[in-house]
Amino acid sequence: MINLLLPEEQDLLRAEYRHRLSVVVGSLTGVWFLIILVIAISLFGYMLIEKQEVATALAEVEKSALGSKIEVQAATVTKLNALTKQWHGGEMAVLPSDLVQRLLDRRGRVTIQTINYSAKTPGTINLAGKSSTRPDFLAYLEALRLDPQFAEVVSPVKNLIQEKNLPFTLTIILKSAPAKK
Repeated sequence: MINLLLPEEQDLLRAEYRHRLSVVVGSLTGVWFLIILVIAISLFGYMLIEKQEVATALAEVEKSALGSKIEVQAATVTKLNALTKQWHGGEMAVLPSDLVQRLLDRRGRVTIQTINYSAKTPGTINLAGKSSTRPDFLAYLEALRLDPQFAEVVSPVKNLIQEKNLPFTLTIILKSAPAKK
């Protein structure tokens, strides 16, 4: 094709061509950037949803695992009750499984991880667990202190340091039961 335009008009035509080319390239780049941005935001949202689902599933697994551990401990205590039927050398006023049940019934939204009764310190139960909030822990502590079977419930100050997801330990001293004859 023969260009019959004057040199000034050819320069204007080339300038117009470069301008149109830059507009087209810029528009295509902008559209591609917008598409990539929409895809990235969608993937980010999807990942957040998946993360929440994984966290929920993990919490459920942890909760069921802790629950099964407590059930195994309660079953062991029940078996020991059936075998021994004695505590402190005298007949038991309250079975250990009943005490474990009292601890579990009053827990509310507190998770109990371990319940230990040591022969070295008769009449003392050590309890460890986790509470999602401090008010939940304080409600559980108050419920234990109001229980007539417990003489004293000792809670270290470190149990109250955290506001959320606080691990705790308690020492529960049982009221001494008179031996039956």
